[in-house]
Amino acid sequence: MPLEDFIITVFCWVEDHLETVLGNRRLRQRGFAPK
Repeated sequence: MPLEDFIITVFCWVEDHLETVLGNRRLRQRGFAPK
């Protein structure tokens, strides 16, 4: 599998499963807001 395809596959997998893992929690809970 080419590296570009792997990166896209992993990104899509993470995006699909992020809500399941985090639930109602925010990804960032502390620190300054991103600029």
